[in-house]
Formats: sequence, C-alpha cells, structure tokens
Amino acid sequence: MSADTGLRAFAARLRGERSSGFELKEQERVAIIALVLGGRSYRNVAAIFGCSLGAVASTVRRYNKDHTFKVAPRKGRPKKVSGDTYVNLVHIPGSTILTLE
Repeated sequence: MSADTGLRAFAARLRGERSSGFELKEQERVAIIALVLGGRSYRNVAAIFGCSLGAVASTVRRYNKDHTFKVAPRKGRPKKVSGDTYVNLVHIPGSTILTLE
C-alpha cells in the first residue's frame, strides 16, 4: 500500500458521511494543516480529502490567522425553528393559525 493510498483511506474514514459542499470536520482540518505543513501541495491535499482547492486554502488561511481549527460563529440571527420544522409549517387559507403536519 502506497503512502497516498493509506492517506486516502485515512481521509475517507475522517470524512465519513460528509458529502461535497458541506463543512469540513475539525479532525479533517487538523489533518489538512498537518499535511500542508509537512510539505504537501494544496492540490494534493484537496485530492486526498475529496474537497476543493479553495477549502484547503481557506482552512490554511484560517489556521495561519487565528491558530485554531474551530469554525467561527455564524453571523445573523438564528432561526427560531429547525429547517425540518420550517418546511412542515402549513398556512391555512383564511386563518392566521399555523399548524405542524
């Protein structure tokens, strides 16, 4: 087994159920920084973790700026209901009452 094959298997285990377009897990960010500091190119690390080149670059940029692997809090007011509940809210015509399905 080559080193890259082992790294890809390790990255797949860290990635778990994350699909593309979703936020990297903290363990993935730690491993990304370790590989970049170890001399791997951004392109190589992105291929290993199945993420975009921009995700690797922004992870490294955030680490260099804040020296943390944590994600910054999101801006804006939090929603009062979860996404699933919000989708299930139904408006009854002629009424101001909202019900859950």
